[in-house]
Amino acid sequence: MKQKPPSAKQQAEIQQALLLHKNGQLAEATALYKKLLAALPGNPQLLAGLGLLHLQQGQYNQGLILFDKSL
Repeated sequence: MKQKPPSAKQQAEIQQALLLHKNGQLAEATALYKKLLAALPGNPQLLAGLGLLHLQQGQYNQGLILFDKSL
């Protein structure tokens, strides 16, 4: 099943989530990743980003599950 591409607004929010993550604002990044995944389920960029965030927090199983889903 083909995924619909993110809208311009969603793409801007994805960039915001990545920036929050990069800047160490993990709670805010997590919330935005999850909000976006609700609207864009299966988006590989979001799944990988959230997976990396989980790994950084020592939540290895959850991180690996999300990485696997991103492939």
